[in-house]
Amino acid sequence: TNPFYYTRTLVSITVDSASTSFKSIDGVLFNFSGTSLIAYPASKPGATYTIPSSVTSIGIYAFGSNKFLTSISIPDGVVSTGGGIFHDSQALTTVSIGTGLTNLGQQDFAWIRTLTAINVDAANNSYASIDGVLYSKDISVLRAYPANKTGTSYIAPSTVTSTAYTVFGAAANLITVDLSSVTSLVGQEFHSSTSIQEVIFGNSLTNLSSQLFQSASALRKVTFGTGLTTISNG
Repeated sequence: TNPFYYTRTLVSITVDSASTSFKSIDGVLFNFSGTSLIAYPASKPGATYTIPSSVTSIGIYAFGSNKFLTSISIPDGVVSTGGGIFHDSQALTTVSIGTGLTNLGQQDFAWIRTLTAINVDAANNSYASIDGVLYSKDISVLRAYPANKTGTSYIAPSTVTSTAYTVFGAAANLITVDLSSVTSLVGQEFHSSTSIQEVIFGNSLTNLSSQLFQSASALRKVTFGTGLTTISNG
């Protein structure tokens, strides 16, 4: 976990060379072996950053609240991310995912109000992207919709049956979302969207997840099919 997540003025982290637990490379904090990226200072200058090839995992909130990064590539050697790794980044527009990533954390792309596209290498066996939207490889799970992606409507592919946590969090341009093929939700899918006015569900959805529309300030219309039987708290 990034212990400096809320330290938005931080520009560099330095570790004593005698440490056998951690090390710093160009002001960024890693575990001693360099396999885990723990904390990238929120105010470290630079629009891009090259993650070292030694890194296989990225920790929770590692790039959280970053002010200056506009694009970043997750290299082929990275296998897992801890969750919320780019949470509340201030300038990030594009993220590219390499071939090795197999385990994305929850809310890795949530509430990034500047994000326009998530691109995945076609050789990745776990994830895929279509027009900048992130899915599981078989396009059955909608993993992340960039909050600042252009376009006012989204229709989920017919193969999509489930969604990820906060998938449309902070969406700023979408007006209509059609999730007619979705059979299950996990929670907070539309949390803090400022633009979405209409959401459409199909007959296969039976349960509304908790806090599904929390703080979705523009919402005007929701359509449900015949299958809805349960509405969760919140």
